[in-house]
Amino acid sequence: MIDLNITLLVQWAIFIFVMIFLNQFLFKPVLRVIDARKEKVEGTLESAAEIEERAKQHRATYESRLAQAREKTLSESAAIREQALQKAREQMDRARNEAMQLVEEVRQRIEAEYEKVRAEMAGDIEQLARQISGKILEREIS
Repeated sequence: MIDLNITLLVQWAIFIFVMIFLNQFLFKPVLRVIDARKEKVEGTLESAAEIEERAKQHRATYESRLAQAREKTLSESAAIREQALQKAREQMDRARNEAMQLVEEVRQRIEAEYEKVRAEMAGDIEQLARQISGKILEREIS
C-alpha cells in the first residue's frame, strides 16, 4: 500500500510553486515575446502586401502611359511620313509640270525654226525649180 506522508505533500507544494514561478517569470514573458513577434511579422506581411498592390497599380499606370506614348509616337511618325510623301508628290508634280513646260517651249521653238526654214526654202525652192527646169529644157526660165 502507498504510504502518504508529509514529503509527498511538500513535493507537491514545491512543484506547484515552481510551476507558478516558471509561469510568471519564464512562460508568460516568452509567450509575450512570441506573440509580439507574430504580430510584427503579420504587420510586415500586410505592409508588404499593400506595397505589392501599390507596385502593381504603379506598373499598370506605367504600362498604360507607355502604350499611350507608343501610340502617340506611331501616329506622329505616320503623320510625318504622310507629310513627306505629300511633299514628294508635290515636288514630282512641280518637276513634271516644269518638264512639260520645257518640252512645250522646245517644241514651239522647233516649230518656229521649222516655219522659218520652210519660209526660207520656199523662196529657194522656186529658184531651184527654175534652174532645174532650165537645165532640163536647156534654156533659161524666168
